[in-house]
Amino acid sequence: MKGAKENSSLVVYSLVLVSILHLSAFITLTVYQFGRIQDLEKQTGFQNTESFLEVLRNTVEGKHENHKRSLDQNTLVSYGNNLQPKQTQTIRVTCQETALEVLKDFAIYLDHTKGTARQGRQTSTGNEMAKIFEQLANAEVTLFDKYCANDSKLCMPGPDGKPGQKGETGSKGDPGVQGPTGLPGTKGDIGLPGLKGDQGPAGLNGASGPPGPKGEMGLPGQQGPAGRDGLPGPPGQDGSPGQPGPPGPAGQDGSPGPPGPPGPAGQDGSPGPPGPSGASSNVKSFVGPSCCDVLAKPTFTNTNQLVKVTEGSTVKVVCDVNASPTPKITWSPPPMSLGSRFDVNGTVITITNTTTADSAIFNCIATNALGSASKQTVLEVFKHIQILEVPQNHTILTGLPVKMECKFGGNPKPTIRWYHIAANGQRVQVTQGVYGIPDGSQIQIISALAGDAGKYECEASNGVETLSKSAYLITQGPPKVQMPSVITAVAGETKIIHCNAVGEPKPTTTWSPPPNVNNIYENKDKDLVMINVEKKDQGPYQCTATNVFGTDTFTVLLQVKESPVVMIKTKHIAVGKSTTNFGIDCEATGESPLNVQWYHNGAPVVKDGKHIILPDRTLLVLGVSSPNDLGNYMCVASNNLGSANRTAVVYEDKGTVTCDSVFLPCELMCGVHPYVEAECIAV
Repeated sequence: MKGAKENSSLVVYSLVLVSILHLSAFITLTVYQFGRIQDLEKQTGFQNTESFLEVLRNTVEGKHENHKRSLDQNTLVSYGNNLQPKQTQTIRVTCQETALEVLKDFAIYLDHTKGTARQGRQTSTGNEMAKIFEQLANAEVTLFDKYCANDSKLCMPGPDGKPGQKGETGSKGDPGVQGPTGLPGTKGDIGLPGLKGDQGPAGLNGASGPPGPKGEMGLPGQQGPAGRDGLPGPPGQDGSPGQPGPPGPAGQDGSPGPPGPPGPAGQDGSPGPPGPSGASSNVKSFVGPSCCDVLAKPTFTNTNQLVKVTEGSTVKVVCDVNASPTPKITWSPPPMSLGSRFDVNGTVITITNTTTADSAIFNCIATNALGSASKQTVLEVFKHIQILEVPQNHTILTGLPVKMECKFGGNPKPTIRWYHIAANGQRVQVTQGVYGIPDGSQIQIISALAGDAGKYECEASNGVETLSKSAYLITQGPPKVQMPSVITAVAGETKIIHCNAVGEPKPTTTWSPPPNVNNIYENKDKDLVMINVEKKDQGPYQCTATNVFGTDTFTVLLQVKESPVVMIKTKHIAVGKSTTNFGIDCEATGESPLNVQWYHNGAPVVKDGKHIILPDRTLLVLGVSSPNDLGNYMCVASNNLGSANRTAVVYEDKGTVTCDSVFLPCELMCGVHPYVEAECIAV
């Protein structure tokens, strides 16, 4: 039992394997023959599968109607053109006969078609096609013998059925593989400019540029203030009064004085005799102006007047006539005909809320009994100046160009001027680099410097109204130190040196003094302060200015000037009875030119045979013989920075004194002047 089952399974497997092998062989042969058929189709004129199937379908249907009909080209063509497929048409012939006859007849047809449609070609092509179909037919007959019975039906496809109902929507398929990137398209036309974007944030400060070339030397600074007055010299002694001079000549008579006040009225005189009777007169009395009035015909100080106002103003047209008696005033054109805004009050026309249409010429005619005169007043009403464009603020690097514009409208066209207001407040009109543009003006600076920074005003005026708009120019760049190359200080004073560094942003400054200078410091303003300046402090002082754009250094030379200094080593000199000569030393130093002068008791010492001044400024007094040679001797040195003095006292040596010695008054003995500091010696 078990063996039977195994044998049956083996048979089934064998049949399946044989079927697979047979099907594979048939598919292989079919593919091979199909390739050969395609080659033949190119030669015979069949260009597609549909034409082949149409001929085959017509051939099969023709076999069903007449098995014995011989096929020719016309018959097959008529089959192809006239026969329509019938629904469920069945051909009852044996599988072997029908298939074999159809394939053979089709091969003959192909050969016949090849001969008529492709004239001149070799006939071997049709025979080869017939052999292919004969081989294919034999294979099909063998297959039909296995799987087709004698009563099998060969059903041709019927007409297309009606479309079925729409099936349910299938699930979404997976996305396909992304295709390759296409070639770039051609460049499109330039689009329209976009809307102006919002102003972006301020950019970062750029890197510092290279330092510019050294500028030219600046203009000399203003002259410094005058030096301090020197110490007053000692006053001289009063001289003896001179003799009275003779009387001078008599002076010229003076101009008469103003009249005095009127005196009292005198008494009335006695009445005189009556005069003769006058002749009778026919003249009628005329009551006219008083005796003090002056009759005059009308006159005007100015017969032509121009009045300019802006619209909306209130203006008065005045007929300022001089005449006696009062003249009659006539206006042309008559003001009452001009509207309710015109009001006439005698010699004045008042116009309120003026407009440009009120511009006119007004004639005033004044007439009295002595004559007439007229005055013409031209009234011009201007429109207010309109601001069309205001100048803009600018922040630029030094050395770059910049321009500002402003525009004003009005009738008449206003005149435009530019003004520069510097940091010190000075307002100066700008004339260079100013150009006219439509409805306005433009100022151009080719290379902006630090001195160009400040406020710029654009002023418009039409002769009646003035408007101005302003903008600021800020120049940024490396700093520049602007200082004189030499600075002078006076020894003993406190000197402040300012490093004048310009630049934006505002630079910071530092000082580098010479070595061994220790009496200086920097104040909160970074100025260099020197206390009690000495001669040794002179030398080069370097100022360094720095900001984000760079650094600049400048060296200034400090020169220390010394005011006079006087030293007397021997301040007290005693003269005895045997002394005939004495000398007083004087050491004077100071800036040249230095002048040294000796004084004796306040009077200048004159060089003579008795008083000799040596080159080292020592004073020699020769031939001492009287008390007049004693007293105070002062050495005074002076220059353009000041003066100094020292005093030595020359006195008579009385020898040793005791406690009961008589003391003379100090002033009498020493001859001390009240303004000169000196010492008194007791005797």
